[in-house]
Formats: sequence, structure tokens, C-alpha cells
Amino acid sequence: MNTSFYTRITQGKAAKSFREGNKTFVLNHPEHMDELTKIAFSIADKNHHKAFWALELICEEDCSPFEYYIDPFCKLLSSYIKDHTKRPVSRICMFLAKSKKVTLTKNQEQLIIENCFDWLIKDEKVAVKVYAMKALHALSKTNKWAIPDLKQIISTDYPNQSAAYKASTRDILKKIK
Repeated sequence: MNTSFYTRITQGKAAKSFREGNKTFVLNHPEHMDELTKIAFSIADKNHHKAFWALELICEEDCSPFEYYIDPFCKLLSSYIKDHTKRPVSRICMFLAKSKKVTLTKNQEQLIIENCFDWLIKDEKVAVKVYAMKALHALSKTNKWAIPDLKQIISTDYPNQSAAYKASTRDILKKIK
């Protein structure tokens, strides 16, 4: 691993400027994409979430640079257990589900759907749940069977959730009626 690149990623802060700086650096130096994903996928590395901060911003802009890494990403989804990792991971799932440039395989879709439903039914932070429901909604266009379960889960949770969750739930329910 390139020590200076690793240091750049791991010394970053949560501030948007640091995350944006790493995203821009990797997009301008695509040879570092492989190393960025290795850091992110190294669950034992206490800083792997910082690599996901850059990956989430890359995928927000364009999922294409991440396309080669989608399969290993999906296979590791259930391995991400820390809150500070689940948020960017759930956002990446949403961006992949909504992407017009990247086509997910059926297996990748199933892994994302399975993990998003898990996040919805577990005691997760609101942001993770919101991104999960948005990913599920996007994937329900080709996986119609997911709609009844999505409706039921988000409707049942609605009264006990935050304003942000409720707003997203209302928006999703309007779209799937």
C-alpha cells in the first residue's frame, strides 16, 4: 500500500472539505481507486470508514469509477457493523440502486435488498434507515416483490421515528402507491 495515500485517507476528518478533497484527489488520480477500496474493505482497519467517506462522494457524483468493486462491496455489506461505516455504505447502496450508468447484477441487487431490509428492521441510526428505504424504493422498480414488505416496515415504524424518517416515509409511500 502507498503509505502517503493511506496517511492522507486515515488522517482525514469528517469535515466536508476533507472528504471532498479525498474524492477529488482519487478522481484526478484514478490509479488510487484500487487502494481506496482496499482500505474501505479492510474491516479490521479502524479507519476504513474514512475511505468510505471518499467512496460515497465518488458514487454520489458517478458510480462508474466504483463499478469494478461493486461485487466485493456487496459481498461485505453485512460485515459493516459500526455506525460511522453504515452511513456511507448505505448511501453508496442508494447511489448504486439509482444509478443510470451502472447496472447491478441480480445477485448484487439481492444482497443490497437483503441488507437494506436488515437496516430497516434493526435499531439503526435514522440516516442509515432513510438511505436504505430510498435504495429499496429504487430497486423495487425491478424487484416488485419488495414493495409490500417495504410499505409494511416503514408504515409500522412511522409513529416511533424522527421527523426525517417520517418525511422520507411519506415521500416513499406516495411514490409506491
